[in-house]
Amino acid sequence: MQGLGSRPTNKVEQAMNNENDREDMSIPQKSSGRRRFVRTIGLAVPVVLTVSARSTLAGTCSSVSANASIRLANSHNATGDIGLSCNGLSPTVWANKDPRAFEGANVSFNSIFGSVPPGATTSSRMRAVIRLSGTDDITVFARYIAAAYVNSKMGLVSPSIYKVSDLQSMWAARTAPAVYNPVPGANWNKTDMQNYLATTW
Repeated sequence: MQGLGSRPTNKVEQAMNNENDREDMSIPQKSSGRRRFVRTIGLAVPVVLTVSARSTLAGTCSSVSANASIRLANSHNATGDIGLSCNGLSPTVWANKDPRAFEGANVSFNSIFGSVPPGATTSSRMRAVIRLSGTDDITVFARYIAAAYVNSKMGLVSPSIYKVSDLQSMWAARTAPAVYNPVPGANWNKTDMQNYLATTW
């Protein structure tokens, strides 16, 4: 017989008590599992984010003024057009293309920029300048300028990124002490200009 102060324990209550005991015992294992899961995510997430950042930025560039402002302020919070779509081709890619691929952009370099690099003549067209084999800094720079011009005229880089007048100003500042000023306070030499143009292809 059970005592007067005791309460009958049926099978349902006993089963519930056993289930609660099992849940209490499993808590440390679940917590440990969560910690392992968090550690795994901590290792994997940076890799995923890095790959995503590269793919997101592919085919985008900044206008010449925005790029100069960013560099001048050493900050990505500078004003201007950034993340613009551009699909320019490098001098190396253009050099291997058939002349017909240039269409109406294959005009004489001198007619646009008023002078020519070493190894070119006043009648040398853009493709001929791009294909020059000289390794001096002026010739290399001329190939960048010619490729940028063709990219602009072919619609691969929009005028919101740079205009032909920007390229003309860059070419005019090819020889020190002349510098190109995309924005007040930014003084670009040939290396600076080449580095910028390379971001557009």
